Amino acid sequence: MLAGAALLIGATAGCSERVSTYADLENDAPVDKPIPPDLETQALDGFDTDSIRWVGEYSGSQVWLAAGTGDFEVCLLQYADAQEWSGSCSGGNGISSSRIGDGPQFQVVPDGQEPREGSDRVSTNVYATGA
Repeated sequence: MLAGAALLIGATAGCSERVSTYADLENDAPVDKPIPPDLETQALDGFDTDSIRWVGEYSGSQVWLAAGTGDFEVCLLQYADAQEWSGSCSGGNGISSSRIGDGPQFQVVPDGQEPREGSDRVSTNVYATGA
């Protein structure tokens, strides 16, 4: 499978004031896990790399969350290996990631919002379905 990066822009991408909060970005990371060195550089387009933090692992995929740059509010990196990864950013109201290979689909929800029914919790703001 070819690697891919998807930028998903939320409905509030044009707003300059950020109203959603993500506790995962406010709290200390549970583990200091660096980004894999074999990750393609475009995977982090839109990411504030100073804020990136590992938030967990689910069904073979490692997951990092970061604040976004510019109009992006939050970004998600899911990484199974150098060929199977996805970077997604949103302007607001969270993220629903693309599924990579047979892996899970991830959802990032702002504090106080509910994930999709049947989702497994990966961290405070990240949930997974499938796999």
